[in-house]
Amino acid sequence: MTASGRKSVTHAATYLMAVATGGAAPLAALLFTAACGQTTYDSLVIDAPTLEIDGAYRSMEGPSHVQQFRVLETERPQLLWITGYSSEVVDEAGNPTNPEFLCHTNLSLVDARDHAARMRVRHVRSRRLFTTSQGMNEIRFPDGFGIPIWSDESLELTTQVLNQNDSPTKRVKGRVTITFARDASLRRPIRALYMTAANGLVLLDGHDGYYGIAESPTALHGMGSQPGENAGHTTRHDGHGRTFSGHWVVPPGEWTWTTLVTRWMNLRHDTKAHFIAVHVHPFAESVALNDLTTGRSVFESSIVNTPHRVGIETIETYADSVGVPLFRSHEYELVSRYRNPSGADVTAMAVMYLYVDDLEYHATWRDRGETGS
Repeated sequence: MTASGRKSVTHAATYLMAVATGGAAPLAALLFTAACGQTTYDSLVIDAPTLEIDGAYRSMEGPSHVQQFRVLETERPQLLWITGYSSEVVDEAGNPTNPEFLCHTNLSLVDARDHAARMRVRHVRSRRLFTTSQGMNEIRFPDGFGIPIWSDESLELTTQVLNQNDSPTKRVKGRVTITFARDASLRRPIRALYMTAANGLVLLDGHDGYYGIAESPTALHGMGSQPGENAGHTTRHDGHGRTFSGHWVVPPGEWTWTTLVTRWMNLRHDTKAHFIAVHVHPFAESVALNDLTTGRSVFESSIVNTPHRVGIETIETYADSVGVPLFRSHEYELVSRYRNPSGADVTAMAVMYLYVDDLEYHATWRDRGETGS
């Protein structure tokens, strides 16, 4: 059975998770258990507090909430493997509601340095574990792959809603489901993954658009980030006198944005991506990661926008146990295409999340003669 084919059945377990930030009441979480072959998988369902949609909100502007929790409360820490993550928007009674209200959810480690130390790896991984958004609300790894965490590690969940189609006032909440297996229950090993990202950027200030490169001749590195207008609240500095933004303005018409992402991806070794997800705003048409060294495409995601409304229906993802190769010595670019027919400026972003083999993790546990349990 593939990972995407797992079905959870209700198990008699309900408990309270950590208190949400801001002094809110404890949040209820349901734990479901399912068997797939000989390995038992659990699914943790978490409802965020209710958010009121009382007006029009564009992407990244709607009500949001941040909370912290642990996946599993146990007497002794257990090694867990996260194999899937999904999100939806529900009403106050817990019933699914209009998916157009979903802006995004982020699941992150609270302390990435502590995570790296406990996993016995030298390099700190990204704090971000998962992002889902409208049109891409589920990440399900191929069977036999997962992200390792300890049961007592604190995680941070951010949920945000939006309203881009003049829908009436609603009270809704984000719901996420985390699927995981306990290392002690595994009947065969799981391959460790970690997430690295390729971020689309526009240049706000500096002599050229090559993120993270002191000297950047086009002949060697391809096209850098084009100048653009900032649409976000944060900027990014690359240490070489340049300022970038990951959220930018798209005027009416068709536009293509290119970013050299090699330094952003920061690959530590040659590896393979086994799942690729994409995060964009409405009016995006495609996002592609290209290998400039070979001249080949790594993956191109096609995006289907909602007809006659502002929104995204589907974002193409990649999932394969064989994986697509990525090379530490190669140069990579991210190309995003937007078509804005609205007649007014809109906001844009383009991120490709690459879940790659964590070879350092496997080498560490193998050298110590341990399984990770």
